[in-house]
Amino acid sequence: INAEYMGPVEDNETRSSHGRETLLRVWDRLCGSDVLVSMYGNTAVKARFEAVDGTQSQLYVTDLETKLGTYPEALLRMSDVRYIDFAVVGDKDLPSPQPRTP
Repeated sequence: INAEYMGPVEDNETRSSHGRETLLRVWDRLCGSDVLVSMYGNTAVKARFEAVDGTQSQLYVTDLETKLGTYPEALLRMSDVRYIDFAVVGDKDLPSPQPRTP
């Protein structure tokens, strides 16, 4: 085993770990935010973002406003989502990224 090769792999794993942790913190801070979800098929819906599942393949939203009415709760498949526009205001603003410690 090449010891020099193992070092960069650890660094990449560490970076990936930090990236996952940062993304989870972002999702957490966005909970309760009003969202506009643009979906494939030229559909856009409004809702309140509540959570994302562990694989980040589904969004849990409340107060989903559609052309057919308002649904109190819904799961949206991320594979159907083109983008999500979050309304982040006041104390919900995301903090500046913190420097990493080696």
